[in-house]
Amino acid sequence: MRRARTRGVVARLGRSAAALALLCGPVAGAWAATALQATRLVVAAEHGEASIVVRNDDPRPALMQVWIDDGRAAAALEELDVPLQVLQPLLRIEPHTDQAIRVRALRDDRLPIDRERLYWLNVMEIPRRAPAQDTAATAQADAIEVAVRSRIKLIYRPAGLRGTLQEAGAGLRWQVLAGDAGVRVRNDSPRVVNLASARSGDGRIAALEDGSVPPFGERTFQWEGAAAAVGKAGITYEWIDDLGQVHSQQTPP
Repeated sequence: MRRARTRGVVARLGRSAAALALLCGPVAGAWAATALQATRLVVAAEHGEASIVVRNDDPRPALMQVWIDDGRAAAALEELDVPLQVLQPLLRIEPHTDQAIRVRALRDDRLPIDRERLYWLNVMEIPRRAPAQDTAATAQADAIEVAVRSRIKLIYRPAGLRGTLQEAGAGLRWQVLAGDAGVRVRNDSPRVVNLASARSGDGRIAALEDGSVPPFGERTFQWEGAAAAVGKAGITYEWIDDLGQVHSQQTPP
């Protein structure tokens, strides 16, 4: 009964949460008292679940809504159906404390066994309502608080994959396309490789967007700006490991 009630609350918040996230999530200059303690989360099949810590540095309790999407950042909660579960989709975090967000892999045929798959973990602080006893000034200040949404990469990793992430990151194959058509990168490994940057030998920078290259797949990125030099070849790129560490690689000219 308790689980059904929780799911009902989340469902009722779904449309308003999606709207708040669209309007307020990427607001420049918005500040949140809560913060995730990592930039990505990996759920390994052999463990079945993983967790990430969120901290509340505010003197007031924080109410958080947590959900997973499949790459559709603007989708309403009722439109999402993923084979991963947030064990506590609504969190109350006491002042100046940490709390773990736990994600569990479901027994679902949609989870691959031969490659990783990228999902996204969303954590949004629900704005507080101004208490009735607050002064008019305090109430007005509270009324303009916005919902700040954090969205990080969530990778499902099957057991027994060949190779390592280090090999996958170093083994990316790059092709500079003719004219100003951009650059294509190929990932022949079963792992998701997340890029931090890519620069051509002539000084052009690739617009990476989310920067992920899927397993056994490829991405094409456009260049930002014009070439800075002439006659130089090769690509210098950076990829990010599970701990958020950045590794630099350079392709031969």
